[in-house]
Amino acid sequence: MLEFLASLWMGTATILVPSAETPIDKSVPQTQQESKAAPVSCALKADGHRIVAYATGDSQPRSGSYLLEVNKTGRNVARTRQGGDFALRPGETVSLATVAMRAGAGEAVAGRLEVSWDGGKTECDFH
Repeated sequence: MLEFLASLWMGTATILVPSAETPIDKSVPQTQQESKAAPVSCALKADGHRIVAYATGDSQPRSGSYLLEVNKTGRNVARTRQGGDFALRPGETVSLATVAMRAGAGEAVAGRLEVSWDGGKTECDFH
């Protein structure tokens, strides 16, 4: 690696850049946005002063764990973290956790949900 960096600095390194004719293997995701839909999706929804965390599975049974973090900033500060395990039947949506947190004038509430299962992980945010 050191030799490559030195040759790059000296201007003698050869870097191969694919041309328009270079085939790209589409079976390997090039970026996260190009990958297939996740087997488990998540959602955070506000219901009055409550934030509810959901997970939805695909056509296979899935199980894993979740971590929900909700923060309130402003005049008053609060933080809560909840986590646990889940199991989903094919196509099922389940409520993972509910957090009650009121935001007054000059305060904001934000949340982050991370859902992990065998072979993957997904995250969603609430602002």
